[in-house]
Amino acid sequence: MKNFLLIFAIILGLHPLHAQNVGDKAPDFSYDIYGGGTFNLSHHQGKVVFVFVFGSGCPHCNSNGSNTESGIYQKYKDHPKFAAVGVDTWDGNNSAMQVFQKNTGITYPLCLNASDMESKYNTTYDRILVIDTLGILRYKSTANATSSVVQEASDVISSYLKSENDGDPITSTSLPSNGLQLYPIPSSNQLTLASEQLMSMNATVRVLDLTGRQYAAYHVRQNTQGKQQVSLVNLPKGVNILEVTYDDQTTVRRRFVKN
Repeated sequence: MKNFLLIFAIILGLHPLHAQNVGDKAPDFSYDIYGGGTFNLSHHQGKVVFVFVFGSGCPHCNSNGSNTESGIYQKYKDHPKFAAVGVDTWDGNNSAMQVFQKNTGITYPLCLNASDMESKYNTTYDRILVIDTLGILRYKSTANATSSVVQEASDVISSYLKSENDGDPITSTSLPSNGLQLYPIPSSNQLTLASEQLMSMNATVRVLDLTGRQYAAYHVRQNTQGKQQVSLVNLPKGVNILEVTYDDQTTVRRRFVKN
């Protein structure tokens, strides 16, 4: 039995637990920036941080990098609560990075020797991460950084930057519910929303407390079931608000209770 526990402890030591899912605390990282300087995630606490995980010699990354520059960085670079960084998990040298930067036209910081990002975040290259102002992982793409994936990430960034500018108390939930159902009520760490509109339209879902503070945002794709699960892990207990905005700009809002 002791030998088993020892082996188990060694395995855990060799395979540290890191953030793998949206809603987890984002592991800190620090890498040297190509051209000089260092990017340290913890130094950007209080900002929405966009991360492009790429391989300097990856053909798809070289093709898609420009999407992140035009679709995200140029949109939000002047916002005081926004930061962007690229991390090279292929550990290319300065020459490889120079070629990558030229091919993509990326002007935000690009970091060298970041291969351990893949294990930290359980991801791979040509992927996008979005971390909120509280240091929580809010978006992790599972596909290459095409224009549609970049748009998804942009929607998440926009919603979290918007929440930093809002913060007015929510005094009314009089917006029509339009058949939006939430269950279970009360909820614990997860809530399911069901809506016929989700069968034909995409939507942006925001989870708010009664002060108007946003705790989570999701870009939801239309699906045949018209359902979506949302995490309530970081939401305070008590009465809160779920707000859904569909592609046709219809917005519905429902109260729910977290216990």
